[in-house]
Amino acid sequence: MTQPDLDGGMPAEPSLEERFAAIGDDDAAPREEDADLGDPPAEPAAPDLDPVRDADDADDAAPSDDVAPPVSWTSAEKEEFARLPRAVQETLSRRETERERFVQAKSQEAQTARSSVEREALATIQQLQSRYADHIEHFEAQLAVPEPDPRLIAEDPALYAAQLEHHRHYAAQRAHAQQLLAEARQQAAFAEQEMAAREQEETRAALAAVFPEYLDAESGPKLRQELGSTALELGYSPEQLAQVDHVDILAMRTANEWRRDALKYRALMANRMETVRAARGMPRVSRPGTGGRGAAESQRYAQDRQKMRDGDKDAAVRTFARFL
Repeated sequence: MTQPDLDGGMPAEPSLEERFAAIGDDDAAPREEDADLGDPPAEPAAPDLDPVRDADDADDAAPSDDVAPPVSWTSAEKEEFARLPRAVQETLSRRETERERFVQAKSQEAQTARSSVEREALATIQQLQSRYADHIEHFEAQLAVPEPDPRLIAEDPALYAAQLEHHRHYAAQRAHAQQLLAEARQQAAFAEQEMAAREQEETRAALAAVFPEYLDAESGPKLRQELGSTALELGYSPEQLAQVDHVDILAMRTANEWRRDALKYRALMANRMETVRAARGMPRVSRPGTGGRGAAESQRYAQDRQKMRDGDKDAAVRTFARFL
């Protein structure tokens, strides 16, 4: 700890080395006499992995063994970091890495939550605007009032004038309704586009965290083609494939891994059986394809695929088991 000033002044502010000298393992508390001398805290005894190390030759050590300071620190702080004991440097580096990961994870969670709330708000706006546009369109059709018969000009000028004024009034109301209708349709379309953009952002963020190779410029196209083929075999339509989210993509990845393993196992077993038949002099047997599946089996397969999309885990197991 910092010694008080003998002249009666305030204690000197501890340096960066003194502030972090006490940071270490949770069970390694600093000794007061060590802190007074500016030495690092005592650490628990551990096996010496390098008994030849000499403290007098520490300055001659290779620079590649140095612990890199946190990148977010200033130049002055990095200079003080270089003067800290190595144990303190390693602890600081580890804790800074953990802090950065924690901050990034929380930031990603906040971004995902905000995007989800915005998407829900946009969905509500889109529904309200569409409903509002439908009401306007309904009343706009009722505002269609025909022009008066021109023969009324000679027969009944007063009636003609009244009908003409009535027609002009409703024509103006209808034009205004049509303008409101166009604006409502435009706002609904804009909300729908923004909602789709939010969904794409959420999908990309989720995939970047757990499946970054899917978004890679080099590996992405091949993966998308491979997973798409598996999805089509599971019963997805091309229209559904164009609207998949990260949940579907991760499920496709799992299904594709199972399918790939199943095909390898099937080929291995077929080769072994051919070897056994050849050793015993048995004739070769062609392996039946999937085209021979019966109508009842095909129907059960289609039902399991639908139940899998609805969240039935047992149906998903039965569907994937058909690859084995």
